[in-house]
Amino acid sequence: MHQLTTGQPGSRTLRIELTLWNATVFWAELRSFRVGPEADKYRIDWTGYSGNLDDSMYIHRSKPFSTRDVNNCAC
Repeated sequence: MHQLTTGQPGSRTLRIELTLWNATVFWAELRSFRVGPEADKYRIDWTGYSGNLDDSMYIHRSKPFSTRDVNNCAC
């Protein structure tokens, strides 16, 4: 993900779409989305948000990535 999102600044947008059983579509876009390098614990960042979903990603912004065996969030 780091290599895919590294490059010219502002060049990547992450779009998430959720479709309900009744065909209602919810979406969110994170502009200038990037995943940092391993040395920075794969922190995610972006510069803008739009969509019809609540911005629930904001709590993850600039936080290090965690797994079951590597807890980087002190939780």
